[in-house]
Amino acid sequence: MSDAATIEKPAGIGHNSAAVGEMVRDDPAIIYRDDETLPALLREIEAEIAAHVPDVSTKSGRDAINSLAYSISTRKTAILKKGDELTEDWRKKTKAVTSLKSTVEAQMDALRDKAKAPFTAWKAADDAKQSRVADTLAFFDTVWRIPTGSTVEHVDGLIAQVEAKVINDDFGDSKDRALASRADVLERLRYARGEIVKAEADRQELERLRAAQEERDRSAREAEAKRLADEAERERIATAERRAAEEAEARTKAAAEAALAEERRKTEAAQQALEAEQRRQREEREAETRRLAAEAAELERRQKDREHAGRVMGAAKEALMEHAEVDEEAARRVVKAIVAGSVPSVTLSF
Repeated sequence: MSDAATIEKPAGIGHNSAAVGEMVRDDPAIIYRDDETLPALLREIEAEIAAHVPDVSTKSGRDAINSLAYSISTRKTAILKKGDELTEDWRKKTKAVTSLKSTVEAQMDALRDKAKAPFTAWKAADDAKQSRVADTLAFFDTVWRIPTGSTVEHVDGLIAQVEAKVINDDFGDSKDRALASRADVLERLRYARGEIVKAEADRQELERLRAAQEERDRSAREAEAKRLADEAERERIATAERRAAEEAEARTKAAAEAALAEERRKTEAAQQALEAEQRRQREEREAETRRLAAEAAELERRQKDREHAGRVMGAAKEALMEHAEVDEEAARRVVKAIVAGSVPSVTLSF
């Protein structure tokens, strides 16, 4: 027994009960109380679908198909809504209710789709027909706009495509428009083809005339080139003779200028040698003067150092005689010993 069978419920609906659909409409909860109700309801809906004769050729027939499918959806919605209400009360039996809801939704959706299948198939075919009509009309609206530089072969291909378009009763109210558009497009394309053929003939004639003109221009250029070449040769010979004379004159002038430049160079070299010798002698004299001045300064410095050292040593001697009570000779020897570094840790600052 299923989980739903554990829910408290009265005895089964039996064969002599009222129509299951009416019972479910009045009390959708019966689906969840009686295991036999859902199969019976599904069989009843199957019977409704079987009894309905679909007619997609009229609007009322298509509306009837959609109405039947919609009624199945509304019955499903009522059952599912009641299931949602019962779920709160039947928390412990949620799994059973949810499972049954899924079954209701899946099977009734399948029945709804089955009921609507004729309309769905008709709608897909009608959409495809409308799309083909729209594509054909759009094609007629643009195909006659031929790009610049198109060839006869290209236009012939477009004409073949236009002629291949089938215009039948599927076009409905657009049939006359489509036929007129196709005729207009074919007329435009054939006219354009004639223009391309004419333009090609004109182009070929223009090419022929241009080739003839180019041949005449080539002959004229060759004659002019020969005249210019002859004139250039005469100019070349005259130029060569003039250049030879100019070069001879230039060599003579260059030799004279070279001799003069050599004499000038020798004079400048002698002058530079004399100036260099005079500069060397002057620098030697200046160096000697600086050397003698340095030696004199050094002698003066040493003399001053000796005089300063004598004054310091004399002061030290006098201090020893005064404070150590030694005679002058002994004091002098002590000072000399200190200066010589013979007395440890004792120095004189000069």
